[in-house]
Amino acid sequence: MEKGSSLRLRPGRRGKNRMKRGGMFLLFSSIFLFSPVLAFWFGQDSCPSQWSVNTGYADAQRFQAPEAGTSSRLEILTYGELSGGTVRMAVYDDSIGHPNHKLWEGSDIVYISSTWCGEDVNTIQINKNSYYWFAFKISTTREVCFATGPTDSHEWKAGQLYANPFPDPWGSYTGHNYNRYSLRMHYTTSQGNKGIIEIDPGIIEGGIIK
Repeated sequence: MEKGSSLRLRPGRRGKNRMKRGGMFLLFSSIFLFSPVLAFWFGQDSCPSQWSVNTGYADAQRFQAPEAGTSSRLEILTYGELSGGTVRMAVYDDSIGHPNHKLWEGSDIVYISSTWCGEDVNTIQINKNSYYWFAFKISTTREVCFATGPTDSHEWKAGQLYANPFPDPWGSYTGHNYNRYSLRMHYTTSQGNKGIIEIDPGIIEGGIIK
């Protein structure tokens, strides 16, 4: 989108008053129509490796939001040939590098192999450069995609029955490493004239997925 739209209204011979009614309406309409509202994904979008995830665990991945906005959808990238079973996801805020309070928990969604599985998210205010944790459970052993992420960008908790809600707060963890399961959040943001930008994942974790 260009930096701005210039609407020039030339008054007729009878003077400037001719443009007041129609002209001002067009001007305000143009400002409204060209207000930049962009949609982004942030998270992990690739599938360089896959992992067979067992039941009884809750896994969480840490990502950093590149722009402020509001959430709309959370998805996880699956792998393999077997479909069936269900997946449930959640979103947590961050406290000094660990999942903290649960911001949202979804419903059971059908696990379909080798695709994005997800659902709409109740509105969560996303703050620029803040960290969030995307968590998931799976009802039966299935494969999901993952990549190598920054140190301690993945935590998991054992003893998490699928039927039970995600813990709130997250509390202590069973283990942690640099594996990053492929989850992503879609959200909307107003960015003025900056447009869609690509951010180095080494600086802003997860970057922006076009």
